[in-house]
Amino acid sequence: MLKILMLLLVGGISILNRFYIGVGFYYLMILLLAAVALLYWRLAFHLSVKETGITDPIRLTCSSSKITEDELVKGRIVFTEDTFHFFTKEKGRVVEDLAIPLDRIMSLSTDSIVESKKALVIVTGDASYAFTLSKAIDGESCSV
Repeated sequence: MLKILMLLLVGGISILNRFYIGVGFYYLMILLLAAVALLYWRLAFHLSVKETGITDPIRLTCSSSKITEDELVKGRIVFTEDTFHFFTKEKGRVVEDLAIPLDRIMSLSTDSIVESKKALVIVTGDASYAFTLSKAIDGESCSV
């Protein structure tokens, strides 16, 4: 529903002449598009700590993306006292995508993936996982 509304607003903004429909209404459509896009982002991608349902004490939590071969999967990383968790949203529901006990983690490091982007690399005996942490490394978007 929100996607259709965004498409209609973009179509209306790009096709309709602002002097024909009125300058005030034209700019109101732009503000409405920004509000709908923000609402869509909040419902589709944003994950708060409360939504994860973690009851254990949290050591560190950050908004992050899991780096796979094909895409970036938006989510939230959560370190508890004994486990590393990665949560994502699928069809509006919060899903635990990955849970690794801390005693299985062999290596935990940061690495540059692009000029300004950093990645948290977690290596276990079975596989390695990478997560984007551009702002989290600076401590801006992480909470302890």
